[in-house]
Amino acid sequence: MDDIKKLLGDEIFESVKAKLNGEILTLVPKGQKVFLHKENETPVINNNGEWFPKQKFNDVNEALKAEKLLTANTIKELETLKKSAGSNVELQTTIDKMKETAEKSKTDNDLRFSNLTKTGLVKEALVDLGATRPNAGLLLNEIQLSKVVVGDDGKISNAEDLFKTVLTDHKSLFGKPILKGKDPIIPAGAPEGYITKDKFLAMTPQERTANIAKVNESSPHWDKK
Repeated sequence: MDDIKKLLGDEIFESVKAKLNGEILTLVPKGQKVFLHKENETPVINNNGEWFPKQKFNDVNEALKAEKLLTANTIKELETLKKSAGSNVELQTTIDKMKETAEKSKTDNDLRFSNLTKTGLVKEALVDLGATRPNAGLLLNEIQLSKVVVGDDGKISNAEDLFKTVLTDHKSLFGKPILKGKDPIIPAGAPEGYITKDKFLAMTPQERTANIAKVNESSPHWDKK
């Protein structure tokens, strides 16, 4: 709440804080929206840069997996049924048409599932390159999912070529890249789960709101060595 303290001044801020009963105030930049969720909920972001509960995402994902399994089982059942049909041409033809429809459905489902996976990988990669999550949602439209190559490790294997154009054409939408594998300097006395100032500055307003308690604990340590 340091930004509010600076805005109101110490005396007014302390007076307001005393009446909050442990609740937290935060400033929201003009034109931005705040998404509130329960502390035990994990939010994810859709293509429009909006938040919704991770459980909802998981439900959709699991439904799609179940649909794929159902279609695959249907094809196997039709193959078994065709063997039982013997020399009945009419029945054989009907089964072939049903199998063709099921195989097309399987292809469509496989593509949807693949694109769902690739979408998540591309957005996370864009964030790692320094884009905010809302900007990553916008930049996603510039990436052809059909060109995304996912390696055996579950990561994008052609990232350099894939993002070369978008990094050049939309340079202003990227901030400082998030350096993975490099441990930040944590000052003495910092809380568990410490959020660095750089990480805070790279957050979207929604992310700041979602992590406001930990930000408030971390901010007093930002200028310490």
